[in-house]
Amino acid sequence: MEEFGLSNKTVWSDCLQSLLNQAIQRSLRLEEKIRELHSARYASEAPSFLMKLLSDLNGELLNGLKSICETTSSIEKVDEITYTTQSKEIRSYCQALADLYSYISLVESSQAGKNLTSISVSIARLSNELVPNNVTLVCPVYSCNYCYFDILLWLKKVVERFFSETKLSGYPKYFAFFGFPHVIRDDILCHSLLGHELGHFVGTEHNIFQDALKDVPLSSLTANLTASLTAIPLTLLDLQKIFEEYVCDIVSVYLFGLAPLFTLIEFGTSVINLTDLALPHPPLSLRVSNILTTLEHYGYKDFFSKNGENAIANTMLSTLQNLGVLVSETQEMIEPLAMDILHCLEIPLKKARELIESRIDKRFQLKLDKHIFECVKLIEEGVPPSSILNSKLDSDQCQPTELGFILNAGWFYRIMYLQNTKPISLPLQECEHAKQLKDLCRLIDKAVEQSETIYWYNKRGEEVS
Repeated sequence: MEEFGLSNKTVWSDCLQSLLNQAIQRSLRLEEKIRELHSARYASEAPSFLMKLLSDLNGELLNGLKSICETTSSIEKVDEITYTTQSKEIRSYCQALADLYSYISLVESSQAGKNLTSISVSIARLSNELVPNNVTLVCPVYSCNYCYFDILLWLKKVVERFFSETKLSGYPKYFAFFGFPHVIRDDILCHSLLGHELGHFVGTEHNIFQDALKDVPLSSLTANLTASLTAIPLTLLDLQKIFEEYVCDIVSVYLFGLAPLFTLIEFGTSVINLTDLALPHPPLSLRVSNILTTLEHYGYKDFFSKNGENAIANTMLSTLQNLGVLVSETQEMIEPLAMDILHCLEIPLKKARELIESRIDKRFQLKLDKHIFECVKLIEEGVPPSSILNSKLDSDQCQPTELGFILNAGWFYRIMYLQNTKPISLPLQECEHAKQLKDLCRLIDKAVEQSETIYWYNKRGEEVS
């Protein structure tokens, strides 16, 4: 240090003060950004809740930094040991501030009219009804996949790392975040995959993953599977995560019927391995096989068979049968380990289907009836299938169409009338098929929006009466 012509005390003190100043400035800028975002308009209360949470935590971090500043100024000599100790603590505060900054992007993405589709509001409402006492935020993310995580769970770890007592008492049990790819934010039919992400949330809350695997000798199962493997050994946690992915697909079918199947095939072929295991996700073909089994378990094949005189029902039944044949034909190409895992999990997956039926309220289970064919006809006529007349109520009383109904009607229409058989031409231009898909997505988006309006209108009427 002598080469700088400064005493040790001056060098270490200046360096420490510089670190503190940077950290405090970062905290003040974060608070300024939060105040700036308060003036924006949002589709739900969740962003405001998140901003308050970030502001509270930022305030605690700022107080901590000021406390370090006071402690440092009272030290007579700041030597290398003192600097190392204090700077390590300051850097941990800086990392926490950087993590809080990462959530600001979620607030910005949830601005109404900027990135959101109507399904964001609908999924948030469904999440709040499935798991009461939670706050839900649904918005686009800059990645190529769908995601779920509990913001509070992560922030609790931040709080507990810096403070003796939690500052989150009095907050809801969960702050569920669901993200969908920004690049396809307008492709509303694809967003039925949010049903899979809801599965992670609901499955954890209702202990479905844990209880379905109860009495299953996972340790010996893992050892047996690993024994036949020549590559990376399979761990117990790997097996549990694979099982969770299968169960989340089952939950998505419970909530949204066939729509997640068609979406998984459409969206999944670009991001999921078709025949190989890519932890924690099973091969796409085996996920399709699991969904087909689930659809049969929940009575979808019987429904289409009973309505075989209807062209739409007949097409859907034929589609499911063809997918079953295709899956069986590809089994020889599937990685042996992935096949062995699915065979070992067949019994707990059957139990999971039963637990989902018994623990998730029946009113959330999508039950198709002949109204689905009416919804498809409305789409064909260019009318959003947003409400269906309930014959048991007064003639002027409409009920909102379930989100699952709307998504399935959209997919049924697409499969019936919008199959693209023409090769892609170069240079790439928006073909007629792409334009029709855009029109369909706009119609479905409008249907979801109108259905949500009807739901809240009726709910407000019930509260007033």
